Amino acid sequence: MQHFGVAELDHDNRIVGFVEKPNPARVKSRLVNTGIYILNKSVLNLVERNTKTDFSLDVFPKLVEKGQLYGFVPSGFWYDVGTFQGLIKAQREVLSGRTRIKIPGKRLEEGVYIQGEVEIEDLERLSGPTLIGDGSKVRAGVVAKYSSIGKHAKLEERSSLVESVVMDDCLVGVESVLAGVVLGRRCVVSPHKSLLGPVGFGDDSHI
Repeated sequence: MQHFGVAELDHDNRIVGFVEKPNPARVKSRLVNTGIYILNKSVLNLVERNTKTDFSLDVFPKLVEKGQLYGFVPSGFWYDVGTFQGLIKAQREVLSGRTRIKIPGKRLEEGVYIQGEVEIEDLERLSGPTLIGDGSKVRAGVVAKYSSIGKHAKLEERSSLVESVVMDDCLVGVESVLAGVVLGRRCVVSPHKSLLGPVGFGDDSHI
C-alpha cells in the first residue's frame, strides 16, 4: 500500500482521509487512488499560478478539508501496471482466466490463444496459457507459459518464454530464455541468451 495514495471513505463515499504513499503502520484503509479523476473546473482555482502543483499532495487535502472529495469503489479487476512486475502479474491473472477479461483471440486446445494468421511448428511444446499476435512465427521446440507475443514476432527454435511480454516485430533467438521480461517493439534477442527479470527493454533494443 505504501506505493499508492490511500483514501478513507465514510458511508456516503465522501473521502474523510487521504494519505499519499503512507507508511504501512499508518494505513487505515485498503482503498487506493488509481489516478482517475472527475473534477469541477472550479477545482483549478486551488492551483496557484506559476507554481509546481501535485494534485495528490497539494489539492486533494484541501478538498478533503472542505468535504468536497468523493470516491468511487468499482468492482472488478485492477492492477498497477506501471512496473514490469505489475504488468507481468496482471498478465498472468488474465491469461489464467481468473478475471472476467475476455482474451482477444481464438483459443486452441493447448490453452494457446492466437489472433489472425499465426505459424506454429510445435503446438504441444508451447504449454500455455499464451497469447500470440497476427503474423507471428513460432518455431519448433518453443516453450511459452503465461506470456504474450505481439504481431509479426518470431521465436526461433527451442527458445523459452515464461511470464514475459514480447511486443510487435521482435526476434527471439535460438535457445534463448526469457523469464519475467518485457520487450518493446522491434527488439532482437541474440541466440543462447538468458534474461531473468523483472526487467524490460525499450523499442529497438539489441540484447
